[in-house]
Amino acid sequence: MIKSHCDRDLFEARYRKAKVIYVLRDPRDTMTSWFHYLNRDEYYKYNSQVPDHRCKSFSEFLRRPVSPFLKYSYSLHGDFSNVAERWASHVSGWLKAADSDPNVLVVRYEELYKEYKPVLKEVASFLGLRLRLRTRPIGLNDAPSILPRKGIIGDWRNVFSEADEAFLREAVEQAAIEWERVIYYPTNGG
Repeated sequence: MIKSHCDRDLFEARYRKAKVIYVLRDPRDTMTSWFHYLNRDEYYKYNSQVPDHRCKSFSEFLRRPVSPFLKYSYSLHGDFSNVAERWASHVSGWLKAADSDPNVLVVRYEELYKEYKPVLKEVASFLGLRLRLRTRPIGLNDAPSILPRKGIIGDWRNVFSEADEAFLREAVEQAAIEWERVIYYPTNGG
């Protein structure tokens, strides 16, 4: 098992036949989390070689040009200019792979968070494993992790303006992804 943030083409260059479970999260929550993550002093304390990516505002974070570090980390080509385009480019590659490659399964972060048992059954089936349902959800603080965040679904509402959402939506659609495919619509009011 490999946890990776690699773009599909970079991952495939190394692992051509690997089975991949790609966890897709609503881009608005992903951007919100990434903004808070890169604005934490602790991130730079433990990653001293990383250039400072702190921003004064969320709008600045979405729009400012990415550093070479963010442009080429986990990307083969770096064909994007800001974090919104970075996310869209990354997800586009994995969604296209999932549409054509039976070795790629996409699961929703939100569904894994809220109803993990059905998602785990789907993952087990995909991997050809028998699932033992004596499982329990693992919290962010149950195991060593690098600076976990809250993981709150819908937290984007606390930072996004209408203009920010339109900017992100444009980046997603320019990457040939339907907006409705990537945003999360709660099915039970959550």
